[in-house]
Amino acid sequence: MVGAARGAQGWPSRPYETAADLRLMQALSATCWRADWPAPSTHPGDLDWWARDAAGGAAGLAERAQLWFAGEADPSELVAWGWFSLPGDLDLMIRPDRRRTELVAAIVGWAEERARANAIAGVTPAEAIQAIAGDAQPAVIEALRRFGFHAVEGGATAHFTRQFDSWEIPELVLPAGFEVRTLESDADVTSRVACGRAAFPQSQMTAEKYQVVRRGTLYRPGLDRIVIAPDGSVAAFALGWLDPVNLALELEPVGVHPTYQRRGLGRAVCLAAIRAGQALGATHGLICAEGRNPAALALYAGLGYEITTWARPYRRLLSV
Repeated sequence: MVGAARGAQGWPSRPYETAADLRLMQALSATCWRADWPAPSTHPGDLDWWARDAAGGAAGLAERAQLWFAGEADPSELVAWGWFSLPGDLDLMIRPDRRRTELVAAIVGWAEERARANAIAGVTPAEAIQAIAGDAQPAVIEALRRFGFHAVEGGATAHFTRQFDSWEIPELVLPAGFEVRTLESDADVTSRVACGRAAFPQSQMTAEKYQVVRRGTLYRPGLDRIVIAPDGSVAAFALGWLDPVNLALELEPVGVHPTYQRRGLGRAVCLAAIRAGQALGATHGLICAEGRNPAALALYAGLGYEITTWARPYRRLLSV
């Protein structure tokens, strides 16, 4: 085990080491989900989705994830984690009873160290740290503001949630020649990646990265739904993540190829994934959408989901 560090704030921490750490982080996310509902921030499945970008497996994740403990690392319980993404983005999860200024400071300090290390190594230097915090976590937001962070205008993400009880999923309606099914083959993966890159031009997804996703702890093939166009290509997709502790289903990501937008494919593929999640026991769900994406906002509202919180980026220039 890499030696645990005790920062000036007194919180023992260490880098990510093995897959067991990912399960610890997911367990903390599940704990926070229960406490924060109906305004959750991060679903346990998000960690499997994010892990695709960490080259080198555990070694790569050690550069991106840090764990904080209540006492000496490992024998005590996990109380927080931080996830660093290039160039300087920070996601943080803190147990509700530990959302204190000192712990936020420790996580931010770690993220700044990661950003500086990348700059020294010549890896996409960052000018600022950008931390994501939900409106329903005022203690975290107040701590960030105390450390000089300011909300970034126009960067908010809507968190849509809904309960599934008494919800009978309507029949799927698709244009002639289209079908919904699960992702199955390597050819499907290649086409799914192409569709994703078309739907999200900034995407860095590759077939290799998607195979990493498929090996994730919470990945379930039955929740990986795609719409097939008449020419055999993937036209739309929705990937479901089921938290087995809370029976919470998140759809992340959801996308439609630009060629096939405004034909009801997004609605159909979401309903297919939700129906599959219900069959596995899901009782409630989450879907996130950028506030600047009116089509996505309308789609999820049309599914009966409601915005219960917003997540916003808070930015601070890197200190010298």
